[in-house]
Amino acid sequence: MQVFFEKEITKLQNQIAKLFDLVYLQIEKIILALFSEEDNDFDVIRQNENKIDKIDVKIDKLCQKIFALAQPVATDLRFLMSSLKINNELERIGDIAFNIIHRAEIVKQMPEMLLKLKFDEYVQIILSMYKNVHLSYQNQDSEQAKEIVLQGKQLKEKSQAILNEIISQMIAKTEVLIIATDLILILREMERIVGHIENIAESIVFVTEGKIIRHPKLKDAENLDDED
Repeated sequence: MQVFFEKEITKLQNQIAKLFDLVYLQIEKIILALFSEEDNDFDVIRQNENKIDKIDVKIDKLCQKIFALAQPVATDLRFLMSSLKINNELERIGDIAFNIIHRAEIVKQMPEMLLKLKFDEYVQIILSMYKNVHLSYQNQDSEQAKEIVLQGKQLKEKSQAILNEIISQMIAKTEVLIIATDLILILREMERIVGHIENIAESIVFVTEGKIIRHPKLKDAENLDDED
């Protein structure tokens, strides 16, 4: 049974690694869609999206198989629970990236606005966060994961500043109204990606330390049952 368990866990880790890589490619396509004169290859983007969906299903089935046959406990159980959650978060990031890429064509027509907003810096920070959460997962580094969660909270201030500037542009120049509206929608989608990255980081902390850090105001998550 132990040999079976280790073999299936290795399969699971490999599938999650593939998913991390495919989603990274989709986030890179956002940068191309927004800031490059080169056009995206939408056939490749759709192929990546289909691959992400297929791996998502594989991971779900693998986890179900391990739960049913190996009956994991303690750390192994936490790992499987977190794998399911991380799988869902990555799949959602892939979906969001796909949506942003399609919406970016209109926004791309106003590069001077993107430059003024420093939107490229904002997107690069998110890409860096994604790379770091992947490394954190590979190394099971809970300290790096906690830093990512903190960075995500701090990034909300930058996002709000960008939003305020977009609204100012909309008031001052009515001709940018449609493009600015699309940019606000893209900004909101990028915020959602940050939220999913934070959730992945929280799951890494849960696996490595057995701690739930989503609600820091709660001193001890184990006391929740006593409050019912």
